[in-house]
Amino acid sequence: IIAEGAPVMPASTQPRVLIIGAGIIGAAAAYELARRGAAVTVLERDALGAGASSGNAGLIAIGHPPLPRPGVTWKAFKWMFDSRSPLYIQPRLRPDLIRWLWQFNRASRPRVFHHSMDVLAALGRTAIEAFDEILEREGIAAETNYHRGGQIEVYKTTPARDGCRAEADELRRLGFEIEELDQAQLHEREPAYVGDVLGAMVWKESAFADPRAFTLALLRCAQRDGAEVRAQTPIESIEVADSRFRAIQLTTGERLEGDGLIL
Repeated sequence: IIAEGAPVMPASTQPRVLIIGAGIIGAAAAYELARRGAAVTVLERDALGAGASSGNAGLIAIGHPPLPRPGVTWKAFKWMFDSRSPLYIQPRLRPDLIRWLWQFNRASRPRVFHHSMDVLAALGRTAIEAFDEILEREGIAAETNYHRGGQIEVYKTTPARDGCRAEADELRRLGFEIEELDQAQLHEREPAYVGDVLGAMVWKESAFADPRAFTLALLRCAQRDGAEVRAQTPIESIEVADSRFRAIQLTTGERLEGDGLIL
């Protein structure tokens, strides 16, 4: 997102920016660039807002720890071979996969993890402010079901509780507000949680939005500001000359030139 207060570009200097992908990232880029005066064209292979931007949970989980963290390497290794896990990777003996696994392990070291949390905490706070600014400016909170009600992370075992407590301590160090609920408090707050749950952590700053509705709303606002949005438009190739982006070739044979590309 371009900083608030950045100057709007005069028509004579408008750059032509092509964006491949009409998911949440492409939509956000198109929205802000069009608002600042760039000539924007968004190209989507499938339907608008499809894929991950339609199928994810919609959590805006600011401050949530990254997947690489101390003690998770062995768990992640087991997840890789479970197609139902959050980290399934089709097993294959390839140098790039081995290198990635080695880097994942290095990223799980405490020193790297704490640095990652410092960066993510600052980014998360900026992100949630950007959500609030956009929703207020465009008046789309209701249609995107946006609300800042926090996030509840429930645990059923003592080791899981201890892990949540460790994460909570790390985030409190960074200024986040986290509340711990025991079993009775959790049942009182959310009666749907029954059975053998031990309790939960409430990450109070987190929010929720319907991901598909939010993506489509941003694209609509970008179109209002002059962006062209084209669905069902597969890309054949990207032209680069002298280390600079030049054009996109569509499967239909159409060639689109531009000053910049967001992929």
